Amino acid sequence: MQNTLSLQEFTFEYDATELPPPYAHFLKISGSIIDNAVAVNTEFHYTDREELSEEDILAEGFTADDDFTWSGELPLIWRDVLEALPSSPKEGKWDSIATIEVELVDKFQGNQVIRNDNRYYYFSQELLQASLEKSGREKPLQINYCTVQKNNTLEISRFSLHFSFTERAAKLADLASDKSITLGWEAGQALLKKIFMLDFIPEQADEQLPSVPGDYIDPGDGLWYKLSHAALNPGKKDIAKGLIEEFSILNESFNK
Repeated sequence: MQNTLSLQEFTFEYDATELPPPYAHFLKISGSIIDNAVAVNTEFHYTDREELSEEDILAEGFTADDDFTWSGELPLIWRDVLEALPSSPKEGKWDSIATIEVELVDKFQGNQVIRNDNRYYYFSQELLQASLEKSGREKPLQINYCTVQKNNTLEISRFSLHFSFTERAAKLADLASDKSITLGWEAGQALLKKIFMLDFIPEQADEQLPSVPGDYIDPGDGLWYKLSHAALNPGKKDIAKGLIEEFSILNESFNK
């Protein structure tokens, strides 16, 4: 059962300190609902790194200073989303050595504590990403996609997906026509999830915009991965083929 909250304060604590360094970390996001925004305090700290040399940390793709602390305000859209959070735990398996604990302070229902719920874990990651964007630590996510076709001449269709976690907004831009369409946040998140389910093989990617016919994606690292060649399906389900079909449908919407 899901009830709409009249939220006053909230705290998310995600404890992954049981992971081996340099991955072990702790995340705490707390905040309150104010008149025109959501006031947020975000603390993200890696732990136990003193056991490792800087070379060991860099070798795992991290930096010497990955901790993050920020206090600020997020737009009112976050109030609506927070108040729509389920106020009771979802039945399901929590398959992680990490733990998450959420405390919601409701104006009418009082304090509620929910533990080890995947829905709240994913939401805490969205809150973290929004904090990173709003602070300027990271830019909004941009994913590029192109289709190369060879008829009588070489035809290249290029699109850019923009995701703003701060604004909870997603849009697709056609780089040739300079047109854009707005995607619903849930639809954008579903598309994003499919993209990052792929296994990306950097050794088989192109550094420059490809000219060989095919469908390519740049997930944000500046490399072009050909779908089903350098961006592979992780299992039996053909995610790459589904993405090609989905982007083809989105392309048609620009011509309507």
